[in-house]
Amino acid sequence: MELFDRKAFTLATIFIREAIYASLKRAYEGKGIISFFVNMFLPSIEDNMFRYNLKWFTTGLLSGILMSFWIPLIIYVSRTFMGLYFITLFVIAYLIMVMLISILIITDLIHQVIASINELMLWKRIEYLPISQSTIEKAASYSVLIGGGLSLLLGMGFAIGLIVYSSIDSLQALIMIPAGFVSSTLLVYPIMIIVYSKLGGRAPPLVSLFIHVAIVIAILTVYLNTLTFRSVDELLLFLRSYRMIYPFPYIYATVIGFDAVSIVFSAAYLTVGLALSLLIPSKYGIKLLSPTFKSHGKAFYLNFPRLLSSAFKDVLLLLRDSTRQKQFYGQLAALSTPFVLSLLSTQSLTILHGLEYVRSLVILSFYGILAYVSAVIVSPILLFIESDRNQIIYMLPINECELAISKTLASTMLYQPIPVILLLITSLTLSIVHGIIVFYSSNAYWIMASYMSYKLMLHFLWGKQGAWTEFSLGVLRRIMIMVLLLIPLAFYLPLVIALYTLTPAWAPPYAALALMIIVPLPIMVYILSYIFRD
Repeated sequence: MELFDRKAFTLATIFIREAIYASLKRAYEGKGIISFFVNMFLPSIEDNMFRYNLKWFTTGLLSGILMSFWIPLIIYVSRTFMGLYFITLFVIAYLIMVMLISILIITDLIHQVIASINELMLWKRIEYLPISQSTIEKAASYSVLIGGGLSLLLGMGFAIGLIVYSSIDSLQALIMIPAGFVSSTLLVYPIMIIVYSKLGGRAPPLVSLFIHVAIVIAILTVYLNTLTFRSVDELLLFLRSYRMIYPFPYIYATVIGFDAVSIVFSAAYLTVGLALSLLIPSKYGIKLLSPTFKSHGKAFYLNFPRLLSSAFKDVLLLLRDSTRQKQFYGQLAALSTPFVLSLLSTQSLTILHGLEYVRSLVILSFYGILAYVSAVIVSPILLFIESDRNQIIYMLPINECELAISKTLASTMLYQPIPVILLLITSLTLSIVHGIIVFYSSNAYWIMASYMSYKLMLHFLWGKQGAWTEFSLGVLRRIMIMVLLLIPLAFYLPLVIALYTLTPAWAPPYAALALMIIVPLPIMVYILSYIFRD
């Protein structure tokens, strides 16, 4: 069996250049310092493969800094007030979290690349050439790896390793954290290629989505159940006992130090991942040569007002695109699983039952904050699903603000399985009122965050001739928008917590509850009034 398919690899580089061209043509013309820095980080069709991946590596560095710049402050406060044990606990918990995030990031990037190839129909441009179907499908497999994902994760891991090293004087963090990120990429990549090769275009979309979400939930459940430790010594014993299982050898070597077991298993994961990442794409290809959107039922006639019709159109687009489905609901499952598990936990329910009634309502309303963060991360998928269909949107009687509202409506409709599940669980385990609070807060904060996210992203995308894809906005700009939207939480959350804690134990914290309910109302009222006027 051929270890490396050179023709498919070359074709993969063409796929990437075509995706860049379709997404960025005329998007960032101009001169000046802003244009200089934008072009420094955005891919260009003039880039060779090294320069292209170097831009992704640089983006990963900046992303890693944004993810971990607050670590030194936390460690300084912990060292001053709480001691070394708490620092160790914090660093281990943080490293487990970022290793899990690396798995979710590479999974999401794989979905993005495959969706872009399908949505832009890049294979249609070469199908008349004497190139076999298997070569085109293998090229799609290679494009996932060389499309920037590995470079992004390597840069992110190096930045986090550098900050951890500067915070706890762990020189091995500079090696083991980037190695852990690269290993996650090289291990997940061949598995996803095999899945797409065997199931792509054949498994029913709902079955494929169910399998994907079930795997995400299972992984998170296992990891979260392993983190119920009563002391740092118990946590260190756990790391020592399980340092042969990914990602624990990398974390053990970073926090405790190198030993034979952690070195052997870290090297083994890296080597096996590299071998599989070379071998699997040369044998398996991603199934592309069937339409992304297939429907054997009758067409829908959307006889609704403009904004509702546009929203239903987006819902149908996502439900017909199995790749974007996995992106949307896979990320939602990853973000929501910890909270759902906490609602099913005996300890959490005991604490909530023991609290004063209004205090328990405030605690549950905090799920709105998680919904807000989830919307900031997940909702942009409904913009990127448009791809080059944005040219059609420009011809419709709808402006930038109205499109943001219709996208918000669509994302809220697609989000409903999560609030409904929370409503049922909370109503059965606590009370109907608790269920209503969770349902309201999750929807209200989701709507607020989605609308603001769409407004900011459309500010950069609206009117551009290139397709609306992940390339056209850029990873760095996406991260900056996310940070901008999350900054208000740094002030809002402490205010709510202060109102909650400063209220005497015998008095209900009505002010905290009122604040959580009222804050998202203006945007909700604005959106509803716009719909009724439509």
